[in-house]
Amino acid sequence: MTESLGDTIAGQIRRYRKMRDLSIRELAEECERIAPGTHLTAASLTNIERGQDGDAKRRRRDVTVEELLLIAVALQVPPVLLIAPLELPGAVQVVPGQLAHSWNTIQWISGRMNYVTNDYHEWFKAAEPLVLYQRHDDTVRSYVYWADLADDVEQPDDSGESTDGDEVPTSADRKRNGRLRRIGVWLGLMDDDDFYDDDWLDPEAPLTGEDRVYIQENARIHAASALARLIEIRATMRRSGLRPPILPAKYRHLDPAPTDASRAERPISPTSAAQAWSDEEVPRARR
Repeated sequence: MTESLGDTIAGQIRRYRKMRDLSIRELAEECERIAPGTHLTAASLTNIERGQDGDAKRRRRDVTVEELLLIAVALQVPPVLLIAPLELPGAVQVVPGQLAHSWNTIQWISGRMNYVTNDYHEWFKAAEPLVLYQRHDDTVRSYVYWADLADDVEQPDDSGESTDGDEVPTSADRKRNGRLRRIGVWLGLMDDDDFYDDDWLDPEAPLTGEDRVYIQENARIHAASALARLIEIRATMRRSGLRPPILPAKYRHLDPAPTDASRAERPISPTSAAQAWSDEEVPRARR
């Protein structure tokens, strides 16, 4: 028999609690520390984790939405994984009698795809705000990456001198040259004949001025394209009555917050996609 969603959540709370090596009392204490006065006691957690007691025909105390989120914070786990576990069997009973793959359920909850309901038109219409925010994050990532790359290409080496001469490249120089060369490959700077040329990808070998200009020009083109998309997405958000996230401080001047207090923008999390973007990552697809 397929377990209910409540039992799935109960099992996931128990699983992650044990993974964190916490007793039920310790989890209750952590919940109290995070949100004093919520009264999520050890007894309450025990009832939540118990599940269906078939012999005594006792129903466990279902977890509320507020408690689910608090427990997720205390266990340091994405809340959606308490609802839709990806471990085998990887399926969850979204509503009574309707089983769905856990990943499909996560996609449905996040507004990325409708695998559950039948009315696709109404669902996608309702999910449009989520799609806009996701598109906004992706575009911010793209713009920040390319704009920073354009700036980085024209920065001098750590020594303050070009490595085009006889200077011995520093570790930072080699790391930067290797990164720029990988981007050059992605941009098509290297032709087919260069593919097997070890010298071309050798981080010890400096980039020529022509190579740097090529990479910088392409980075600026990509950045300009991403910026145009970003401004349009933020305009669409405002027209739809949504609040665009505040841009990273370095780029906030590109789209100042509106003066209308009713549409004041909310700050994005320090761990947002744009700020967490790795300088070492090379884009996987052309924007």
